Formats: sequence, C-alpha cells, structure tokens
Amino acid sequence: MSTAEHVTGVRLATMPDAVRHFSATTPNQVAFRFGTEELTYADLDRVSNRVANALERDGVGVGSRFAIVDKNRIEFFSLLYGGQKVGGAHVAVNWRLAPAEMAHIIDEGEVEVLFVGADLFDKIEAIEAELTGVRSIVALDAHGRWPEVGEWIADAPDTDPAIEIDPEDVAFQFYTSGTTGLPKGVPITHAAVVMGSAELGGVFGFQSESSSLVVMPTFHVAGALWAGQATYRGATNVIMREFEPGAVLRSIESDGITHALLVPAMIQFLLEHPNVQNTDFSTLQTVAYGGSPIAPKHLGDALDRFGCDFFQNYGLTETGGAVSLLAAEDHDPQRPELLASAGRPVAWMETEVRDLADGHVCGPREIGEICTRSPMNTKGYWKQPTVNELVFRDGWFHTGDVGYFDEHGYLFLHDRVKDMIVSGGENIYPAEVEHVLVQHPGVVDVAVIGIPSDTWGEAVHAIVVRRPDVDFSDEELVEFARTRLAGYKLPKSVSYLDELPRNPTGKILKTALREPYWVGRTRAIN
Repeated sequence: MSTAEHVTGVRLATMPDAVRHFSATTPNQVAFRFGTEELTYADLDRVSNRVANALERDGVGVGSRFAIVDKNRIEFFSLLYGGQKVGGAHVAVNWRLAPAEMAHIIDEGEVEVLFVGADLFDKIEAIEAELTGVRSIVALDAHGRWPEVGEWIADAPDTDPAIEIDPEDVAFQFYTSGTTGLPKGVPITHAAVVMGSAELGGVFGFQSESSSLVVMPTFHVAGALWAGQATYRGATNVIMREFEPGAVLRSIESDGITHALLVPAMIQFLLEHPNVQNTDFSTLQTVAYGGSPIAPKHLGDALDRFGCDFFQNYGLTETGGAVSLLAAEDHDPQRPELLASAGRPVAWMETEVRDLADGHVCGPREIGEICTRSPMNTKGYWKQPTVNELVFRDGWFHTGDVGYFDEHGYLFLHDRVKDMIVSGGENIYPAEVEHVLVQHPGVVDVAVIGIPSDTWGEAVHAIVVRRPDVDFSDEELVEFARTRLAGYKLPKSVSYLDELPRNPTGKILKTALREPYWVGRTRAIN
C-alpha cells in the first residue's frame, strides 16, 4: 500500500481529502478542540467548504496564496483546509515578527487574502498601506473596517467545490532564515505533507482514538504538520493558543492527551511546574521533541514522571519533516552516548554525510555536511534561483549542518556550515540581527553568535564595538532593536570588544568569537 494511502486503503492525495474521508466515515468524531469549542470532522468539512467557496468567489484559485496571522486557534484549520480545497497555498507568517518583517513575507509570498486575529490587528494595521498585493483582509474577530470571518462566509455554500488538486501543487509555504539574512520561502507540496503524515504518524503510533496536543505554533512546520499526522488518521487535535505549563498539564489530564510534540525547553518548564507531581499522565503514550537534544537529567526526570515513549526528531523545514529519529528504545539515561545523537535516518529519507572539500561520501566518524534526498524535500526556495543552485544539487538537499555517522548508523550533529542560531526551536540568522544593531548610533561594529543555553539550546549573544563618544547600556541596545525585530531574535546578552577579529578579506572570524563559550563541550551547537 502506498504511503499516500490511509490504513483503510482509501487513497488520500491531499490533507483536505482526509477531512472529506472522515467526514463521511466518522462524522461525529471531534477533529479539533479549543477550550470549550469543538469541530467534528463533519463540521470541519462543511466550514472549510464555505471558506473555499468564499475564496473562489473572491477570485482565489489554484496557485493563489493566502495567510493566517494569529496565535493558535480553532479557526486556523477551517481556513487552512478551505484554502487548500480551492487550490491555494498557505503562506505561514510568524506572529512574533515585527510589522516590517511581516510585510516582507506577505509581499514576497504573493499573499492575496489575509486572515487576521485581534491580537495581531495592530501589526497588520501598521503595514496595511504597504500590502499592495493583498486583495482583501478578513478579521477573525470584530474589527471596525475589515469584514469579520462569519460575515465573510455567510453567503457561501457548504457544498464541496470539487476542484482537482495536483498532489505536486504547493500546500504550504513556510519561511526560514537563509544566507542573505532575510527569510526564504520553503514550498511544501501536498504529496510531501501526506507522505509525512502517513510515515511519521505511523512511527509515532497515531490511531483514530488518539488525542494529540497542538501547542507548537501553527505558523511553524512543527505545529501545522504535527496536527496533520492526527488528522490523517481521523484522531482528535487539542489546540492550545500558546504554551503555558499549567494549562498544558491540565489538558494532558482532562483531554486524555496521548501524543504531544514539544521542544526541550517546554519539557523543562513542565517538570519545574508545581502541579507536575499531581498530574495524571496515564493516557500519554508518545512525546516527540526537536529543535535541540534534551539534557540527560531532564530526560531522565521526564521519563520517570511522564512514563511514556520519547522520540527525538532532527529535521529541517526544507525536508518537510524528519531526517532522523532517536527512537524510544534509545532514550536510555544509562547510554548517554546515544542521547547526544540525532538517531538514525528515517527509512524514506536518503541521508549522506559528504566531505566539505571534495564532496565524497564520508565514512564512520568522518565529519562532513549532512545531505538528504526524499520526495518530502522542497524542490527549492521560493524566488531564489542562485541559492537553489548551491543548495539543491542533483536531487540532493545540502542542509548546511555538519555532522557524522558512527559505526552503528547513528547521526551526530557537530556544527553548522551556516551561522544559524537555533533557540527554543526557532531559527535565527545572525546577519538579520546584526543589520539592526549596527544602526544604533553608539555601535561601530557588531557580531551576533549563538552561545549555550540550558533552557533554549542556544541564546543570542551580541559582541559589540562601541563608538567612543556614545554611552549606552545593554538594556538600551536591546530596546533599540525591539521595535525592529521579533522578541526571540533579540540578544539575551551583550559583550564588548575594542575590535572584532577578521580574516584578510575582512570576514569576521565567528569561530574564534564562539570558541570561549563552547569550551569543554563536544560540539559547537547545543
């Protein structure tokens, strides 16, 4: 049976096909729960049909782009699947971004219809005049000028638009940082989403009876595609607006959560919450985590308290899911050498480590660049032909991550070709932060690096050369950047040098800058 087929043998070419299938077979099963709100699969099918027909009425069709800008909420999935039913691709916009950053993605992503929640009204209002390609803005809550979503779909029929979608059409366009310092669009096809939902969902043990926690942000591949794994099997997704440890613990118990995807920092916060000892974890079967390895102590505590299987997932937005998994049986605090690895490559992803100099395939413990080939990989970055020639070669995606395989086929991450910082599961590109900080009147030069953080994996650290005649504090520098950058990109600490080390061509020697912070660690990422 193809990976694009459900266990029942019904072929599913797109995720909206899963909605249709379970609307017909288990119409009363709850698809999404958000607090006291619920959508059954029949509800989800009907409402997403209305969204699709309203979009088609407004001129949105195959190849069009739409975006949903808000924190997690139940309406996200009706809008998502409605947009995809009409052939549209969802352009993911991180709600944490500053308005100017949002404007870049909305414009570059060619968004035509923008759905906005009340918490983000002010950000979109600040850039509304610049969004010349957006034909309409629909409010998810009451707004003085923009039509509210209930009003917008009021006259749209709930019949299926029955538009044929090519599985190779784009379903999502996520954004990730890149070599220019500006976010790059990563198109992911329907076929890739379905394959990931089938394969990963099978590994994680999703069943129709499962209850899955959706607490990762839905603008991120980890939030949107995690929900897809449960939806693919007709299970229930329990949505949380954002991560709050006490609320997560209550949901695990009251909603009978069986599956959760978390970053290690979230696991740590749950373990530190006073209610963790009184929470009933008996329904919990699987915790998947990614973004960074977990500290052995935290893992041991989590295994003891949660009493379920843990899977570590190493993947990139460009791979549409996992490159490798550290399986449940490998999560053994008595085998710390395995806990430092990213596990073994998944069966559907060809993975090689290639020498950085000549490209030969490396042997065990020979360090090189991690390269992958799979139908789940993006075909290339949106509107980035020059970068694509460098990164996507002969069907292989060159990740920019450096590592090695051991003699048993376990993958170990060692460093990065790129200077990317991964903090709390979020990618941060230093050039983007440096571009803002150097505009401060007291800054002559600046380098941004990632330094170890027990909570976030890595933390953003700025190394600044001051202008002699301008005095400012660390806090003043961070506040200067706050209106120009998303909060998670802001420096968590600042240090000062008389000058930055550079090579003969003028490039900052970031390896030298990072080295003191990583002394005694086995690798230069956390």
